[in-house]
Amino acid sequence: MQALNTPSYGPPSGYQISELPKPELENADDVIIKVHAASINPIDVKKASGMLKLATKDSFPYKIGYDCAGVVTKTGVGASRLKVGDEVYTRLPEYCRGSCAEFVRCPEHSVGLKPPSLSWEQAASIPLAAMTALQALKKYDGDLAGKTVFIPAGLSGTGLFACQLAKHVFRAGKVITTVSTSKIPKVPELLGEGTVDESRDNYINGDTGLTANNNSIAVIDYTKTDPRSAIESGSVDFLFDTVGQAMDFLVLMRPNTSRIVSVSTMPSGDQLQNSSMMELPHKPTVPLPFRLVLNGLDYVRQLRAWRYGTHYSYFFLESSVDDLDELRKYVEEGKLKTVVGTSVDLRDIEAVRNACQVVYDGKGGLAEIEETMNTGSTHRPSSSVEQDDGSIASSGETMSLQGQSSLQITDSLDFELGWMRLFPVVETELPQKSLSELYRIFFRDIHPTFPILHAPRYFHRLHLQKVDDGIQCLQYIIWSHAASFSESFSHMRDKFYEQARRYACANEMNDTVGISLLQCQVLALISYYEYKHAIFPRAWLTAGKAMRLAHVLNLHRMDSRVHCNSTLGDSSEWIEMEERRRAFWSAFCLDSYAGFGGGFLSMTDESDISTYLPSEDEAFEKDTVPQNSSHTLANALQLENCQTLSPFGSVVVLSWLAARTADHLRTQDDRKYWETYHLIDTQLLQISLCLPGHLKLPIGIHQPNAVLTNMLLHALTVSLHQDAAVKATNDPLKRHLAWESNMRCLTSALEIANIVKQVTEVNLAVIHVVTPFSIFVALRYLMTQPGPESKQTCQFLMNVLGSCATKQNNVLAGFFLNARVLQLEGQADSQLAGRYLPAPKLLSYSTMGIFSYTKPSFTDKELSDQRGKVFIVTGATSGIGELLVDILYSKNAKVYIAARSADKADKTIQNLQTKHPSSQGELIFLHLDLEDLSTIKNSAEEFLKKENKLNVLWNNAGVMVPPQGSKSKQGYELQLGTNNLAPFLFTKLLTPVLSKTAKVEPIGSVRVVWVASSAARNFAPRGGIVMDNLDYNKDQSAWHKYGVSKSGNIFQAAEYTRRFENENILSVSLDPGNLRTPLYNTTPKWQMPFINLVLKDPINGAYTELYAGFSPEVQMKHGGRFIQPFGHIGYTRSDIETSRKKKSEGGNGIAEEFYDWTEQQVAPFL
Repeated sequence: MQALNTPSYGPPSGYQISELPKPELENADDVIIKVHAASINPIDVKKASGMLKLATKDSFPYKIGYDCAGVVTKTGVGASRLKVGDEVYTRLPEYCRGSCAEFVRCPEHSVGLKPPSLSWEQAASIPLAAMTALQALKKYDGDLAGKTVFIPAGLSGTGLFACQLAKHVFRAGKVITTVSTSKIPKVPELLGEGTVDESRDNYINGDTGLTANNNSIAVIDYTKTDPRSAIESGSVDFLFDTVGQAMDFLVLMRPNTSRIVSVSTMPSGDQLQNSSMMELPHKPTVPLPFRLVLNGLDYVRQLRAWRYGTHYSYFFLESSVDDLDELRKYVEEGKLKTVVGTSVDLRDIEAVRNACQVVYDGKGGLAEIEETMNTGSTHRPSSSVEQDDGSIASSGETMSLQGQSSLQITDSLDFELGWMRLFPVVETELPQKSLSELYRIFFRDIHPTFPILHAPRYFHRLHLQKVDDGIQCLQYIIWSHAASFSESFSHMRDKFYEQARRYACANEMNDTVGISLLQCQVLALISYYEYKHAIFPRAWLTAGKAMRLAHVLNLHRMDSRVHCNSTLGDSSEWIEMEERRRAFWSAFCLDSYAGFGGGFLSMTDESDISTYLPSEDEAFEKDTVPQNSSHTLANALQLENCQTLSPFGSVVVLSWLAARTADHLRTQDDRKYWETYHLIDTQLLQISLCLPGHLKLPIGIHQPNAVLTNMLLHALTVSLHQDAAVKATNDPLKRHLAWESNMRCLTSALEIANIVKQVTEVNLAVIHVVTPFSIFVALRYLMTQPGPESKQTCQFLMNVLGSCATKQNNVLAGFFLNARVLQLEGQADSQLAGRYLPAPKLLSYSTMGIFSYTKPSFTDKELSDQRGKVFIVTGATSGIGELLVDILYSKNAKVYIAARSADKADKTIQNLQTKHPSSQGELIFLHLDLEDLSTIKNSAEEFLKKENKLNVLWNNAGVMVPPQGSKSKQGYELQLGTNNLAPFLFTKLLTPVLSKTAKVEPIGSVRVVWVASSAARNFAPRGGIVMDNLDYNKDQSAWHKYGVSKSGNIFQAAEYTRRFENENILSVSLDPGNLRTPLYNTTPKWQMPFINLVLKDPINGAYTELYAGFSPEVQMKHGGRFIQPFGHIGYTRSDIETSRKKKSEGGNGIAEEFYDWTEQQVAPFL
């Protein structure tokens, strides 16, 4: 048969039409299709040029084309859906590639019936472009109806289908797209009537910017208007990137709920390996270095998206007959239109080559080649090209070509892949997946606090530079940082560090190696690591080396008006110069920490520094010259300059002030002391007042260095004024300053605690070397202050340090905690006294709260046989609920698994029955949807139809920190509705059977367990609940709302006991502990790394619930009490304990008021 192919990788000029073997059936589900039309997309010609040759290693001649339409001529014995004579269209899998031929082989599951209303050419234009658009739009988490969708290049092949689908199928509230001026007249024809009004005023021009028509389609002429200026920032819910500009449009994305899906940037190495492109008989694999680099670049894009509160992912098309059938339906319903351009005869090989070259070069607007077959015996494929002037010429039923703007990005992709192909092999036995994870951790979690490297340049450097001591050292110190932040790799942390030190020493002793920027970066990263692990003498020495090396390289005089000879030479690249600046300022910060923390003098005379402060991180990451002018350290504190500081620049300024404060505190001359005191105080106040908006909290809470700036600012204020208050007290002439300084100390110390609480809600993942110090400074002052608020704040801050020390193995946090505790041991406050033990790394506080728990006191070993008992556990398909059911079932209990998903419940039941084949108990699914109060009664009645007894009810299910604005079916805040109202209604409906059971069972054995949380103590407002804000007219953070709902559980347990104490039903609430459970599924992923610091094995939570449900220690007199982890009767926060009590008992009655309010809300559903 005749087929289009190329004898070797290359451009379309090398294509040929030659005789190749006709495909035969190879698998049972294969079909043979006689091709009537075939299209070629950009990926076809790019792949034929060798874009992925390093990964795929294709055989030759290389057959071209994936999309086609034709008639089935033969079917395999296993093909049941298609028959000979069916008109079909398909996207061929990689191993069947070659649609520009007379016949093709394809598995039946990749073939769909052709839309009857379409010609062969039109049908062949659909598969890749339309399926890509459909699958991409389905990637959005939720319903796109009413949402804003941005699809650049709306007249490209994929963009055209995506705009139509978004508007007509997904019913987006507004679809925004971009076109060029010459293409605007074709918008109504291609995107549908009503998309653009007939009036020219409705088209986009440089004056109007963005025009929306019918509240559905908005068109931007990108040649005259930048979409970023025409579209409101933070208004786009979904971006389908077809042009490779996803990172340029981050500012447009709606924080926290939006998503970006791209088909025009680059995949990660793992995605490429697992994609359909690698589905070849010889099972090719992406080379490890190539894969690592792709993974690294993908991590950088994800990190940048995360900083804007959005989610980015690359997307590979997966051919699906279901999608083809769905597209056929939309075509026949008139929701999807296709466009075919001019044609060329496939027999004219020069015309075919020229047509393919148009696609290869990315010219035109719509790009696909389509080959067709005339009614005779000769196969007449042809191709069409949209002219540059926008006109469309037609020559009948022949092969058409439609240009696609994403070609420009494919060219870029090919260029970027080129420099990665000789990535050096690293000296390590770690598997590729582990190395990828280490790089991901470093650039996502560590690098934002110490942004010294430009990630793309780093990976580029790995390719360009031979494997020597310098590059090996840089890799090892990066891995050591990442390993110290990961439980999975923590055991390798020291090994990586030792290797980094070894290579650094070898590089230093190598006389053949010149001084380089890389050496300075390596030393800075090593010193930073040593600081974080409290290796102080070595950290100070390494920082000194880095600083001295920066001097030798003249990095401190880079922007001097007087020319200074640079060892590195001049560079015209801004990104190269910025990376040099950051290397110097990183060394400068570390040198300043040595002065502040160790009492050493700074190695740099600040008056000799002329290098500009670091620019904005976004400009550095994107390699774009910032518009704002840069400033030196000398003029950074000027009022007009203070307001343009970058996050890293503000850290530099405060590090400098930290060193100055340290020098000041050592001053013996009183006159000089008070002069510098006033000067530094003025500078701190000026920075505090003039910080740019993006560095103020809570606006800058997502930027680690913005958080660090604020913490360091307050820590310096406390240090400065605490010392001043002592001096002023002893000086009769200065005593008036003592009160003022104490107030400044108290305010700043409380602000540090407040920042830590805010960061707890957003991102406690990053622990900068200064963070534990700032907490220590606040603790040191607050310990001297009387009052319960100061005590609670101290305990909270000690908890945080303790968590960092024990969970993250953060030695620096442990160092400061130990210093604080040693000081406490000589004080009277034994409640807060304890000791951090560096060897076993344990904490032994008497009241460490959520970070320190007692050993489980009631486990499955203490639980007797439960044959004949009936229990309900809500939320039992995962987490501690499933573990609790596991224990109960192993003891022959009859357990109702109350959950929303029958599939998950069935899977849980099967797993547990397999695990305990000898159990005499029963596991029964009970449907329970806590988000909808109207369904609760049916669930309770279903149970009551089957049972006349209930021994224990565990209200275990709940939701934690869903996206802001989430509501239950009845419109209540989701956590309030799911965690409080629904469980209360369910319990109320089951109270009669609980009461009936209590009459025949031992006193105190029939129980209701309300699962609360430590969040009540940590995040709930004073009193636990603000009754007049349960509708959240005054909005609060998601963690605040979660804390309120957990306080509600405590109050419900207390009031339920009070109201049913005569029924012998024992009701308690509990804190299961901080556990690794699916409760965190709705928590933003960027919050999870630090949250993991305080999480323990879920089985401990199951033991806590077991204790609450069965322990003989819990008696009727303990009704309404709070069970602490992992099984002992205790108390929650003092003000919540007060709210739990009635006014007649010395409380404030909030629990009683909340219980009454809850009854009113559920009354309509009884």
